[in-house]
Amino acid sequence: MVGLLAHGVQTVPVQAGAAGAERLNRGHHLRGRGGLAALNCSEEWFEQPISHFSFKPPPGGRDTYQQRYFICLGSAKGPKPPVFFYFGNEDNVELYVEHTGLMWESAPDMGAALVFLEHRYYGHSLPFPPDTPNCMGYLTTEEAMADAAAFLSPMRAGLIKSLGAVGPVVGFGGSYGGMMAAWFRLQYPHLIEGVVSASAPIWSFLDMHPPYDSSAYLRIVTEAASAKGGATDQCKNMFRRVQPLIDSLASSAKGRATLSKRFRTCKPLKTADEARGLLGWVQEPWAYLAMGNFPYASSYLVHGAGLLPAYPVRAACAALDNLPPAPSDTQLLTATREAVAVYYNVTKTVTCYYNNQDGEHDREQEDEQDRYHANDHDWRYPPAAAMRPPYSWHSSPRPRSKKYPKLHLAPSSRPRGRQRERGGCIGDWGYQWCSEMVQPFSSDGVQDMFWPPNPFNLSAASAACYFDWRIRPRSWWPVTQVLGH
Repeated sequence: MVGLLAHGVQTVPVQAGAAGAERLNRGHHLRGRGGLAALNCSEEWFEQPISHFSFKPPPGGRDTYQQRYFICLGSAKGPKPPVFFYFGNEDNVELYVEHTGLMWESAPDMGAALVFLEHRYYGHSLPFPPDTPNCMGYLTTEEAMADAAAFLSPMRAGLIKSLGAVGPVVGFGGSYGGMMAAWFRLQYPHLIEGVVSASAPIWSFLDMHPPYDSSAYLRIVTEAASAKGGATDQCKNMFRRVQPLIDSLASSAKGRATLSKRFRTCKPLKTADEARGLLGWVQEPWAYLAMGNFPYASSYLVHGAGLLPAYPVRAACAALDNLPPAPSDTQLLTATREAVAVYYNVTKTVTCYYNNQDGEHDREQEDEQDRYHANDHDWRYPPAAAMRPPYSWHSSPRPRSKKYPKLHLAPSSRPRGRQRERGGCIGDWGYQWCSEMVQPFSSDGVQDMFWPPNPFNLSAASAACYFDWRIRPRSWWPVTQVLGH
C-alpha cells in the first residue's frame, strides 16, 4: 500500500492481461490502444465517510468506506497538468474508463491527466457488506456529489501522491453522470472550473416550469425506428401491429402455443398473464437500442457482453422492414423476434428466449402479482433504458396498465428491490428512481409505437416503490435541491 494515508489514498497498479486488453479493444474510442496499464492507468482507493451529513454512526459500526478511482497519466504534461475528472454513473467505473472517448481524444492536446471516480454503491465502491440492515439509505446524489467534493479538495491541493500538483479541473459526465456533473458545478463551483455534461436529462423531472413532457422520450425512440431515424416507417407501423396481436393470442391455449413457437420461449407459455408479459419483452430493447444508436459497433449498452452493430435500431428494424405490406401472423411474430434478437442475442449464443429455466421468471411473476394487488391501481417506472447507461437495465420494469396486470413486464427487467434491501446493499437504479430521481415517462400509442397507452401515475409509482424498497419518492427534490439555482 502506498499513497497519502492521511487522506485515505491507496494505490494498486492495474495489470493489463489479455482479457482486459480484449475488453478495452471492444470500445470504439480505445480500440487498438491496449489495456489500462498500457494507457498508464492505475486503480486506487480513497477513504470516504459513509455519510457526509450526519454524525450518527451508520449501520454496521463502520464510519467510512473505500471508494475506487482510476488515474490515467499517459497524456499528462508539465508540472501541473490539467485534470479531466469523470463523475461515475450507476455502474462499474471501468465501463466509463473504457468508453468515455471525448476525454481520451482531448487529453493529448490538453496534456491532461484523467481521473475516473466510481459512484458509491456501484462496482467495488460498496459502503456496506451484504446483509447489513437498512444499508441503502446513503445512496443519494447528495452523498455522491459530496464524495466527489471530498476527493477533489485534496486532489487540487496536490495531496493525491500518484498525481501530485495539478492545474485546472474540468468535469465530465454522461446521462446520470452528466446530471451530477452539472449539479456539482452549481453546488461546488470552487472545486471545478467547468463541466461537460453529455446527454444529461436535467429537465426531465416533475414540478418544472414549463412542465416536462413525459411522452417525449418514447416519441424519440419511435422516431429512431422510422424513416426520420434512418429506418423506414414500416418498422414502427409493423411493431404497432404486433403488440395487439400478442395480446389477442395470449388469451387462448392455441394462441399461446403459437407465441411459444414463434418467439422460441424457453418453456411453453402456460397462462394468459405469462404470455402477455411478452409485450414488455418485445418493447424493452427499443429504448436501449435507441439510446445506443451509435454509427459504429459498440459494446457499451450491453456491458461488454458482445457488440451491437452500427445503428442498431436500423439493424433491428431490418427484419420488420422486409415484411410484405400485409404479413401473416407467423411472419409478423417471427420478424419481431428477429428484430429484438439484435439486443437479446448480442452474444450470438442464445438458443431460447423470455422464460429461462432457472425459475427466476416464475418467482418474479409471483412477486409482480403481489405488487399489483398491493397497489390496486396503475403504475409505472421509467422505460427500460430511461436516461441511464447500461447494466442497470434490469432495475426497472416496463409500463403496464390495470387492465393488463402483466402486460408490459419483461421477466428480466423487474426491480429486485426487496431482495437487494434484505441482503444486497448494492446500487440499483430502481432504488435511486424511487428515492429522488423520479423521471416520469408515458406513452400514448399514437405518437409513439408502444401499446397500449400508459399515462404516468405518481401515486401508483409511489405505491410500487414502497412495495419494492419501503421508501416513497421525493419527486420534488431535484427541483428544490439543485434546479432552483
